[in-house]
Amino acid sequence: MWFRLHWSSSTDRSQMPTPPFSAQSHRQDQFSIAYVSAVAAAAGCAISIPHPDNDKVDVTLSSRVNGAVFSKPKIDLQVKCQASGPSSGSTLSYSIDDDTYNALRDPGLVVPRILVVVLVPRDFQTWLDHTDTEMSVRHSGYWISLKGSPPIATNSTTVHLPTQNKFDAFQLQAMMRQVADGNDLITPLSLMGTIS
Repeated sequence: MWFRLHWSSSTDRSQMPTPPFSAQSHRQDQFSIAYVSAVAAAAGCAISIPHPDNDKVDVTLSSRVNGAVFSKPKIDLQVKCQASGPSSGSTLSYSIDDDTYNALRDPGLVVPRILVVVLVPRDFQTWLDHTDTEMSVRHSGYWISLKGSPPIATNSTTVHLPTQNKFDAFQLQAMMRQVADGNDLITPLSLMGTIS
C-alpha cells in the first residue's frame, strides 16, 4: 500500500486563517536536513546542529576514522534545498549570497566546509513514498568544496556543483578518510569499493 500526502481539492484555502502545516520553503529546509541525517546514519557518522546557526553552518558531521595525519575528522555543511526536479547534465547550478559564498571559500577554516544542495520534486506530495518494504526519497543531494575560491564583487554568485559529487554514504566516508589523511576536499576523492 502507498501512503502519500494529499490536499483536498474541495478545501478553500482562502478561508483558512493559518495554514495547518509548514510552508514549502520550511519543508524544504527540514527535508534537506533529514536527507543529510539519513546519509550520515548509513555512513556511520554522527551529526550535530549548531545552536545558534550564526556562522553559515547548518550541520556538523563527525566520524571515528583514524587517518595518516588526524583522527576523528569533522566536516561542516551548509545545506540547501531546491525544488527543481532531478538533475540533468554534468553540473548543478545554484545561486548563493555573498556572505554564504565567503564563509564557504575561507581558506583558513580548521574544519573543512562544504555546500550540499538537495534536489526535490516541485510537488512536495512526491518527495517521499512508503510501501510495506521500502521508503523512497526523491531526488538526490550533491556537494562541493569552495575552499580558496576567488572573491566576488556582487551580492550573489552561481556555483556549479559536479553531479558526480553525490552526497551519499559512499562519498561521505571517502571525504572523512581524505580529511583524516590531511587532504583538502577540493582534490578528487579516493573512492573505495564499498561502504565500510
